[in-house]
Amino acid sequence: MSARSEGRFRREAMSCRPSDPLQRQVAELLVVRTSGHLDDQQRRYPQWELSNRELQRLLNTGVGGVILLGGSAMELQQRTRQLQGWSDQPLLLCADVEEGVGQRFEGASWLVPPWLWGDCIRTIRNRPSPWRSATATAPQTRPGAAA
Repeated sequence: MSARSEGRFRREAMSCRPSDPLQRQVAELLVVRTSGHLDDQQRRYPQWELSNRELQRLLNTGVGGVILLGGSAMELQQRTRQLQGWSDQPLLLCADVEEGVGQRFEGASWLVPPWLWGDCIRTIRNRPSPWRSATATAPQTRPGAAA
């Protein structure tokens, strides 16, 4: 590949609007990691989270969603509006919040962790039950049958 065609290739790859419908469709399948904070300097993991400039460019190319990490509940509301404004399609907004929104975003509610629910259910199932033992020892009769 010549230097001239390589430069053209890079410009096309970095352009804000893919001309190929297939590129756009593939981009819509992607979800990128981003901070819930509005400002780049507030990113907790800048090596894994894109800058606002990079993120805006990707959303303009048609990337279909973001997974948000960090920030406050109030900031998250502003951030989602900002991100949606950078995209010309509805975004899939994701977060790892199986323990509640408070798990990732300050000032939001926490939920009981799923593993704890599992422990509670196992404990209840393994506990002796007066109904289980009464059912197991009572004579089995059918209604209307002579005892």
